[in-house]
Amino acid sequence: MLKVVDEGQHHLIVVKPYNMVVVTGRGAPKPTLLDVASEQFSPSVKPVHRLDRATYGLVILAKTLYGQQALSEAFRRHLVDKRYLAVVEGSPSWNSLAIDARLTRIDDPDARKGPLARQTIDENGVRALTRVRVLVRSHDFCLVEARPETGRMHQIRAHLSHVGYPIVGDKLYGSKTPLAPNAIALCAFALSFPAPSGGRRFVTIDAPSEMIEFCGRHGLDFAEKLKMEQRKFTKD
Repeated sequence: MLKVVDEGQHHLIVVKPYNMVVVTGRGAPKPTLLDVASEQFSPSVKPVHRLDRATYGLVILAKTLYGQQALSEAFRRHLVDKRYLAVVEGSPSWNSLAIDARLTRIDDPDARKGPLARQTIDENGVRALTRVRVLVRSHDFCLVEARPETGRMHQIRAHLSHVGYPIVGDKLYGSKTPLAPNAIALCAFALSFPAPSGGRRFVTIDAPSEMIEFCGRHGLDFAEKLKMEQRKFTKD
């Protein structure tokens, strides 16, 4: 059963667990988030964006056709503020960084298991911009907030790897540190968007237990910092 954290006349916001895809695809495990949402709420609900299978966090579902159209338009016009928590390998010298690196998708049509596609940095690729801010450091790991200003597949994962700080658990992009099966230390923890019924909604969640426990073992005490970030976000 999906956890609902916000609901309006035309939308739902749910928490996607690890090891679940949003919609079906070749090689994707069942049930999908859409399968579960259709049974739990209504066959008419539709996701208006996606998270990777190995990512945890907030997903917006449209309850009506009007909601789907309005929310899709909000994403198209970059009116949705999405923020992620990520635990990365290493501790960067910078406190904030804008990663402006073009991406090209590489597909593997012959893959029978594992990832079917990945992104590579390519000056001839599509524009991708991610703003990253350090929240908490330890000697070997760091908790960052990532704010993608474009919505490319694997954008945060590829960008953090590109600057030398892969996300914990993300073997596809160079991580040497495991987190949990089919899980990386990336959480979509905050969303702000124009609600189809009017006004603007601000929603946050806590990090998943896998990330919290990993950080506890490696000296990253971020509970108070996260509470402060959540309060700040909902007041923006």
